[in-house]
Amino acid sequence: MTDIVRESVLTNQVSASVAGTLQRGQILTIQGIGLEEFDELFVHWLSTVSIVGTAPTIRLILQRAVRPNPDPTVDVHWDDYAAFFSSTGPADRILYLPMESTGVSTGLAGTKEQARVSGSALASQVLAGHWGDRLRVLEIVGGTITTPMTYSVYMTGINRG
Repeated sequence: MTDIVRESVLTNQVSASVAGTLQRGQILTIQGIGLEEFDELFVHWLSTVSIVGTAPTIRLILQRAVRPNPDPTVDVHWDDYAAFFSSTGPADRILYLPMESTGVSTGLAGTKEQARVSGSALASQVLAGHWGDRLRVLEIVGGTITTPMTYSVYMTGINRG
């Protein structure tokens, strides 16, 4: 039997109004079920107000913890896992995260080693391995902003049982 649960994990977030990187929080559960319990995740990023300015851009990156008891405010506790394409207008995007992504490997043939990165994952990229028990949402804004974006992030967890 397949169990499917959905939740709004970030609602009506107003993006930064100056260029930079902002940590938006960590996600540990969907409807009270730990992220590590799911076989697949769908992450939906939807804006209700577009970002406006001179060459404005915004992107969201999902990061997995790489240390025990990670502090959401300490970058070295996190590693990029998946990234949305940058948006310069309305965002209505979905990332599919399978349980075991083959992703990117920069190590020897057949290995899954990769350098830890923070905030530089390529657009629409999912790195190798599992997302773990929590994800941190990182927002990266570029350009000059006159109107910040307002957005929400929804997650769907699928457990194939």
